[in-house]
Amino acid sequence: MRKDIKAPNSYFTGNIGELSTNLIYQRNHIVCTSLGKSDFGEDLFCDIFSGSKDCNTYVRTQFSFRTQVKSTVEFEKEGDIRRTKKGLSVSLSTGLLKLWKHSYYPVVLIVWECSKNIGYWCFPTEETDIEKPENDTVSVSVKYTHVFDDEGVQRIKSQVESYYLTKVYKIHNSKYKCNIYPIWMPQYRIFTSMEIYNNFPIRESSNMKAISSLPNMLPAYLASYHHCELGGYITGVEYIADAQPMEQFWDGIYEVIIQVKPELQNNGWIAFIISPVEIISELDERRISNLTEWTSFSRIENSIITDYHFTFDL
Repeated sequence: MRKDIKAPNSYFTGNIGELSTNLIYQRNHIVCTSLGKSDFGEDLFCDIFSGSKDCNTYVRTQFSFRTQVKSTVEFEKEGDIRRTKKGLSVSLSTGLLKLWKHSYYPVVLIVWECSKNIGYWCFPTEETDIEKPENDTVSVSVKYTHVFDDEGVQRIKSQVESYYLTKVYKIHNSKYKCNIYPIWMPQYRIFTSMEIYNNFPIRESSNMKAISSLPNMLPAYLASYHHCELGGYITGVEYIADAQPMEQFWDGIYEVIIQVKPELQNNGWIAFIISPVEIISELDERRISNLTEWTSFSRIENSIITDYHFTFDL
């Protein structure tokens, strides 16, 4: 006798909310990993990727967070997700909120209404006081103004970045910094200090300065390139800007790269190896943490592409 396979409506409702949330995140360059059956209060582990609008590849940052998705067919006046005059009221476990309060990762709550295909968001630990709980559950407010769309995701990314700067790294006055090493291709020769000054607007910019690094302080692949400096130094450009949304910092880097227009011969181009973006103290330039890994781009005519695409997509 055949056994029918059945699924409750809550199965589909839950999947619709989680998949819709994942899709909107992906559209805004946030990569999500579903926590699946190992659900301890969060559904998605989210990594923020950052890059310029005109770049084909985005770089993973150290800014990660988790998301809890609660889905329902329609918001009602009663139940775990309730409609109010100013927004929604969501019942959550007091123990779970206390865990989120002291978690290393910030946690975002998404409430999804399947019938209208719309969601709303909040940071639940900021919406209620759980230091002295009186009940096993707590009501968390979610405002109607916090629509979970592209604009909402940008606000989430900004708040996640702020969370790491002020609560994890515990620094309020900070800057972002990276080093740019330009290389003549296909000769694999690093720019000399004179070529750095002739091609980068260092004298006119307060965000840049020429640097010289010892090869043994750099990755082996960079130290192995041809260089012509006395003492074996490898020259580059240090780029510093105020702490800001990471996309804006990368826009500044690409603006620097696009301004470099040396005379090229024999179908040559310029490669730019970028050191990890660091967060540093504004007061003494002390390094707090790396925010990305090493990466590289090539400037071919007026286009900026990643070395990965140039090398492996042929």
